Amino acid sequence: MNVIISLCLFGSIAVLGWVGAEVFSRGFRRYEEKYLSQATQDLDEMFVFLSSEQIWYSNFISSVVFVLFGFIFTRNLVFALVLGGAGFFVPRLVIYLLKQRRLRAFNEQMVEALTMLASSLRAGLSLTQAIERVAPQFKPPLSQEFSLVAKESSLGIPLEKALDNLRLRMKSEDLDLMVLTSVIALSMGADLAYMYDRIAETIRERKTMQGKIKSLTSEGRMQGAVLAVLPVVLALIMYIFQPHVIERLFHDPIGWGILGLSLFFEAIGIYFIWKVVSIEI
Repeated sequence: MNVIISLCLFGSIAVLGWVGAEVFSRGFRRYEEKYLSQATQDLDEMFVFLSSEQIWYSNFISSVVFVLFGFIFTRNLVFALVLGGAGFFVPRLVIYLLKQRRLRAFNEQMVEALTMLASSLRAGLSLTQAIERVAPQFKPPLSQEFSLVAKESSLGIPLEKALDNLRLRMKSEDLDLMVLTSVIALSMGADLAYMYDRIAETIRERKTMQGKIKSLTSEGRMQGAVLAVLPVVLALIMYIFQPHVIERLFHDPIGWGILGLSLFFEAIGIYFIWKVVSIEI
C-alpha cells in the first residue's frame, strides 16, 4: 500500500513538474518573441541596427555578469542568482533609457528646427524642400529623422504619411503639435510659416515654465535623492566597521526578508517623492 501511495505521489509530482515546465517554456517563448520584436523596433528607430540574436544574447551576458559580481561581493549563491535574474532585464532598461535620452535631445532641437523651417517656407520653398534643407543643419537625432522624412517623400510616400511615421517613431508632444499643424495647413492652404513660429514660441514658453518649476522643486528632489542614498551609505559604513552585522542580511533567510522589505519600502518612498516633485505642464 505504501508503495502504491509513493508511486502515485511521485507520478503526481512528475506530472505537475512537466506541466509547470511546459507552461514556463511557452510563457518564456512568448516573452522572447515580444521582447525581441519591441527591442528590435526601438533600436531600429534609434538607427542602431543589431540582430535579434545579439539583442537576446546580451540578456544572458548581463545575467552572468550580475551573478558573478553578486557572488564575489556576497559569497551567497542564492542572492547571486536573484541578482542575475534582475540582470537579465538590464539590457531592456538600457534600451529604454537610451530611447528617452534620444527623445529629450530631439525635443531640445525642435524649437530651432521649427524656426528654420518657417524661414525656409518664407523663402519660397515647399515643406519637403524645407525639411531637406534643415536636416543637414542639425546633429542626430533630428537630422536622422528629418532626412528619413525627406527620403520617404522622395520615394513617393505622401508627405502627410511620412510626417505621421515620424510622429509614431518619436512619441513627442511637441512633434505631435507640429505634425497636426502641418497636415491641417497642407490640406487647407494655411500660412504654415506663421503657424511654425507660433508653435516654436509656445514650446519656448513651456520650457521656461518647466525651468522655473524645476528650480522650485530642486530642494524636494535633493531631499529625495538623499533619502534614497542614505540607507545604502549607512549599510556600506556598517559593512566597513562591523561586517558581521551586515553579512547576516545576505546569509540568513530572515536577513533576506529584511533586505527585501527595505528595498520595497525604499522604492515606495522614492516613487511618492518623485510624484510630489513631478509637475506636468
